[in-house]
Amino acid sequence: MAAPTNYDQTNEWLAQVSQGAADLVAVLKGGVKVGQSGEFGDLSLIDTLSAAPVGNPATLRANLGFVAAALVEMQKYGIGNTGSNSFSDDVLTSATGIYAANSGKPEGYPNGAQYSSILKLKRSSDSRMIYIGSSGSPDGSNFRPRAWIESTYAATRYAAGAAELLSTAITTIDSNGFIKSASPIFRLANVAEYASGEGFTLDGCGAYNGEAKGVTASHDDVGVYTVTGSLGFATDGWTIEIPQDVNGNRLCFVETETAEDGTITVRTFGRRFDYETAMIVAGNPINIPDGRWIDLRLAMPKSDQP
Repeated sequence: MAAPTNYDQTNEWLAQVSQGAADLVAVLKGGVKVGQSGEFGDLSLIDTLSAAPVGNPATLRANLGFVAAALVEMQKYGIGNTGSNSFSDDVLTSATGIYAANSGKPEGYPNGAQYSSILKLKRSSDSRMIYIGSSGSPDGSNFRPRAWIESTYAATRYAAGAAELLSTAITTIDSNGFIKSASPIFRLANVAEYASGEGFTLDGCGAYNGEAKGVTASHDDVGVYTVTGSLGFATDGWTIEIPQDVNGNRLCFVETETAEDGTITVRTFGRRFDYETAMIVAGNPINIPDGRWIDLRLAMPKSDQP
């Protein structure tokens, strides 16, 4: 409506404002003053709780109190709780819940399990637990399920007492499609894009996983690559994986050299058979075959980041 210019228009404008305010109050109080009927009955203002179509107000209040008590009870088991409920022996026989391992860690779990998260599912007298992450695994990559059967931990064939589940955070798939431990890994390739994959970041002529961040490589000449940013190869376990064909034959011959500062020089050659030694030896220099990569398992400088 346009702004009023005379007495009659002013009264009409005030009446509309008054009606709008009354409608707003009606909505805020929980009803609409329309007197309309239909399958839901007449709609009218609800001025008091006793006028609400919800049954006995005392029963309603009691039920609301029960809901509040139930929510508090749920928080005891970590559901909706902003704090943490410590895991202890009595938790094994209690209800389903979400817990934080205490400083002593649950029995049978590895060192570093302190303060990890535990999801416990209760069924009759038995429990199933999943332990997630630890102070030794801040990325949450460590998952260990365990069963509590009739007042005792179920026996497993693992010395630690809880089997560890493999995930992309702690394993890698090498150039030949095999799953291996994912210590710091750098995939060395003729072209960086050949080494792409889930969990790997392209850099130089290859790609690194999360633990090998800071490692890069350059392709210096035919069959000559330089890898920098690490302390050299890992000191235990596997260190290098060379791509193979369908018959298990390696696609190139590899020689490596590690400098005192950890820089690794990788040289790749064609393969030839030496009749005097009856061995496969280096032939002429060649690049890493297109579409494939060489896996390097490295040792990394200690990070200051927790």
